[in-house]
Amino acid sequence: MKKSLLIVCCWCGIAASAQQKILRYFNAQWKPCDELAARFVSVRQQTDSGWVWQDFYLGNKQLQMRGLFADSAGEVENGFFYWFHPNGELDRAARYINGKAHGASLGYYGNGMMEDSANYDHGKLVGVALSWYRDGMIKDSTHSLNDSLSSFVSWFSNGAPSAAGYFLHGKKEGKWKYFHSNGSLAMTALYKQGAQLDSAFYDEQGNPDSKGRSVAIPAEYTGGPRAWQAYMESKLYWPDGLEFANGNMAETIIEFELDEDGVIRHAEVAVPFHPAFDKIALKVVQQAKGWQPAKQFNRRVMYRFRQRVTFSMPDDEEEE
Repeated sequence: MKKSLLIVCCWCGIAASAQQKILRYFNAQWKPCDELAARFVSVRQQTDSGWVWQDFYLGNKQLQMRGLFADSAGEVENGFFYWFHPNGELDRAARYINGKAHGASLGYYGNGMMEDSANYDHGKLVGVALSWYRDGMIKDSTHSLNDSLSSFVSWFSNGAPSAAGYFLHGKKEGKWKYFHSNGSLAMTALYKQGAQLDSAFYDEQGNPDSKGRSVAIPAEYTGGPRAWQAYMESKLYWPDGLEFANGNMAETIIEFELDEDGVIRHAEVAVPFHPAFDKIALKVVQQAKGWQPAKQFNRRVMYRFRQRVTFSMPDDEEEE
């Protein structure tokens, strides 16, 4: 007889201890769903200070978020919030007062390296906000010069400049410069209250580029979405020895970055389901070749991708 492991998508441990608490279930896209389709469970409890929310990954029962809201609907943040990666590493820490960020806001990658840092005063950025790449290289810097004006500078992962300009009341203002990853100028643009008035484009050799475009073009797999779907379907398989007690589909979410050359970097499980499925999905994504890099402001740029990976249990398997 074929060995199998029954998988039931529920969390009895939470439910059993959830007296006088509110439980809500959500799918991988954070939309309300029934228990069997859930990838997250939210436990909400009223306290003297407000409503404490705790969200968990159902795939590994790890804490995903803990925070304090002023209301049961979760519309007004009013306290400290902590988010976590599926591996348990801190993702983000921030404090809110009446729905507005206040104090330090810190973000981290799943490998523990800091991703960004900023400080707010009731929703307004104070001082300098910084972000970094996973290896610690500086990514961008936003400097609040006064209540209305801030400067912005960014860099590619190789250290070359990426963009520079000013924001006025949160909108681009004045002359901005954008660069190719080799350091040469890619585009200049003039903005007024966020609207682009004029622009000039240059290729990677510094020559005027009559075909230049400022619009963002997402990264794409060669052949388009259908080719990407066909690749995924050809590589995915149902793990041996596993079957459901109910249902016949499994879904996990993989996040990855595509660098300026269209190479996949830093793929990781964003929403776990089960170790066997997660491992297969991650390997299939990591081995994918043939991506066209994203473009923005007339140069190739890094692009973050969030991929749903769905497994369907074969219906023709029979006990031996």
